[in-house]
Amino acid sequence: MSSPSSVGSTSPDIWKSEFIDLLNKPTFAEAKVAQAQALKIHNAPPFVYRYRKFNDFAESELLEGYVWLSHPDDYNDPFDSALLISEEVLLKKFFKARPDFLIDYPTLAPFFTDSERHHAKSSDDPFKTAYEILQAKGALPATISPDEMFRIFMEAAQAANADRRATRYSGLKNTIRISCFCENFSSVLMWSHYAENHTGICIEYATKDLFKNPEIAAFLYPVIYKSERFNSTDHFDPIGVGDVNILSPTLASCHKSPDWSYEKEWRLVMPFDSATTDQKFSLNTLPSRILVGAKVTSANLQKIKELAAKIPVPIVAVGEMSETTFSINFK
Repeated sequence: MSSPSSVGSTSPDIWKSEFIDLLNKPTFAEAKVAQAQALKIHNAPPFVYRYRKFNDFAESELLEGYVWLSHPDDYNDPFDSALLISEEVLLKKFFKARPDFLIDYPTLAPFFTDSERHHAKSSDDPFKTAYEILQAKGALPATISPDEMFRIFMEAAQAANADRRATRYSGLKNTIRISCFCENFSSVLMWSHYAENHTGICIEYATKDLFKNPEIAAFLYPVIYKSERFNSTDHFDPIGVGDVNILSPTLASCHKSPDWSYEKEWRLVMPFDSATTDQKFSLNTLPSRILVGAKVTSANLQKIKELAAKIPVPIVAVGEMSETTFSINFK
């Protein structure tokens, strides 16, 4: 574990943004992975929690010591892991990188002199420069600005490539699988939403023990909450070659609306290959506690205690609703 002096001391909200910034680079080679991991390990909460209904699946996870890795589409947030990629920015980058695709196009090439062709290809915005040259020669309508023509071109390109774009986004989402944790074991909302209305369980893991597993140390991420979706446009090469940032789907999965901020979520986001990756991910560490919902049935409470003894988990704490505040206490 890195010392505080090597990673700095930051507030809970600030360090998470700094962590994302270290990874949010145009290419994976530029990402400061080791520095980000040290920052994360230094600032991680002492425990993370996993709310569960108490059923056969939860029993299996506990007995076998794994967590289930789900596809992003399986979660209840319709924006989960949604990628934001600006097709307009990519197209402008494409024309900048490959101006010949436009200027040497057979139906357009005859309109340019050699010097005009060189001028357009070397400009910061080849599309706009080429359009202005053609417009000055009367080859294009004088009433339509280059920016307006680019917008029309973009709309047509997006309509023509809607299916391919959707397939690309879906394919990128399919490169990850996720398991969810959080920082708070006493959230009334979390118990209501994810532990079957306070009848289920909340499993506590010590992060220092989890981080002994190198994969968890690498792939457990904090979630940050912002109104804007994560923009990963800079992660993609518009001409389809060269280095890209393979962390783009992962970083998108770590951004959620402020509506979800009460969850204080952490996510194990694993690279996924359906041919080789088991969706049962072994944690290789035992829970430190099992917390039980305040409305658990006596029969299930007995089953949970018997299950904890088998694993073994030394502490089973049962929730009680406070008589004076809107809170849950455990003992």
